[in-house]
Amino acid sequence: MNSEYYGAQYSFVFFRLLIWLCRMLTSKSWGKTLRQAIRKACGPQSNVEENTFWYRGNERIYQLSSLERAKLVSSALWLWGDWPRRFIDVCRSVNLFSHTILSYGRNPPFLLLDPVREALLKPFYAFSAAEVNSAKDYLHKRGRRVTLTELQALTGNKLHAWSNAGYAGRRICIPYGESRYWKLDGINSRVRANVKAQAHIEGLKTAQWVERALEQALQKNCG
Repeated sequence: MNSEYYGAQYSFVFFRLLIWLCRMLTSKSWGKTLRQAIRKACGPQSNVEENTFWYRGNERIYQLSSLERAKLVSSALWLWGDWPRRFIDVCRSVNLFSHTILSYGRNPPFLLLDPVREALLKPFYAFSAAEVNSAKDYLHKRGRRVTLTELQALTGNKLHAWSNAGYAGRRICIPYGESRYWKLDGINSRVRANVKAQAHIEGLKTAQWVERALEQALQKNCG
């Protein structure tokens, strides 16, 4: 740690920060990205492996194998080095900012909170109603369904506040025959099971098998 910033620290503060960094490095959303950035910064001789200790859940860090834990702690200690300069540089390189960093636990230690607020402060962006409607129009004009999932994929942001926002051109109920499962709607469960099993045996998707069967039946009946 760079002593010119924070001076000597109690050991429990060090371990609180260490576990926070470990949570970040094993998180589902940012863990792999952070490990890749560390490996790139350290070079090929680094003890950090991008795909090691893949997400197990923050509360299960202690269930990792000894080798995985050793590499995890090694990565966290590398971020700790020259604190907080190296940590800030890595977070900036992958566009990781305060609203995400501070979400990995409660009551972050001052040793983490201070540099994050000073150098990585970026409030979570809230889309306006006009921006959300513009995104909906964009999807609609390109023939894509206007759903919350599509909006999140388009904007790269979570729009929970707008999950109930209506759209005049959106169909709430999908007409019969247009659902992805329409091919077996209203079919006896025993017949449905046999169709799926036969399609699997022949290496086809259910839709492909049903379509082929219908074409054969039509050709036979219509000559």
